[in-house]
Amino acid sequence: MRILSVLLIAVFCFSGVALAQETLTAKTEAIPKVFQVTPKTDATIAESRWMEFSNCKGESACCTTLGQKSLQYKKGAPNYEAVNGLELTIPVDETYRASGSILITWTIRVEGLAGTVINPWTSSPQLCSAWHGTITESFRGGQVYSRAYIDYGSGYKAAGHDLGMTIPDGATITANFPSDPTHTGSYLLKAADAPNGVLPAQVKVKIYWKNDTSRKVVSKSGYRSLIVTLLPTS
Repeated sequence: MRILSVLLIAVFCFSGVALAQETLTAKTEAIPKVFQVTPKTDATIAESRWMEFSNCKGESACCTTLGQKSLQYKKGAPNYEAVNGLELTIPVDETYRASGSILITWTIRVEGLAGTVINPWTSSPQLCSAWHGTITESFRGGQVYSRAYIDYGSGYKAAGHDLGMTIPDGATITANFPSDPTHTGSYLLKAADAPNGVLPAQVKVKIYWKNDTSRKVVSKSGYRSLIVTLLPTS
C-alpha cells in the first residue's frame, strides 16, 4: 500500500506540473507580438501640380497657356501609391484570430525637394509652340497624405482615414532649403473588422501616400518606419 500511495502521489504531482506548464505556455503565447520595419532606402513621390507661373513677359499666347496651367494638376488628381519599404506580413496564430486586434503605427519624415525650372518651349511636354521672354516659376507646397492599406488575402484595401501633413512652399526659381515635416499615423484593426469577424492566418499591411503639391517629395533612408503590434484581446 505504501508503494501504491507513493506512486499515486508521484502521478498527481506530475499531472500538476504538466497542467501548470500548459497554463504557462498558453499565457506565454497570448502576449503582444511586435513586427517592425525601417527601410534603408529613399522613397520619393512626384509632384502632381504644375508650378505657379507669374510675371510672364513674352508671347501672349504662351503667357495665357501658362496662366491656365498655373498650380493645376498635371494629369488629374493624385492617386495613392505605396511608400517604398513600408510593408509587413503578419502571421496570426489561432490564439488571436477570434478576439485579437492589430495596432498599425507608421512614421514618415518628408522633405520637399527643389523644383526644376522649365523652358515652356523646350520642356517635355512642350507647353508653348514659341517662347522668348521671362517668367517667374514658384514651387508651391500643400498637403501630402498617407494611409494604411490592409490585405486579408484578396488584395489591398484602404483602412481608416487620410492623414495629412503640410509641405511648405519652395523658393521661387531654383533656390530651396528643404523642410522636413514628420507625422505619425495609426489604425487599430479588430477581429470584427476582418471578413467573417475572424482574423486570417496572415494579414499584410502597407502604407500608401499621395502628393498634392507642386514639389517632389522624398523620405530618406532611416526616416520612416512601420510598426505592427498583434494583441491577444480586442
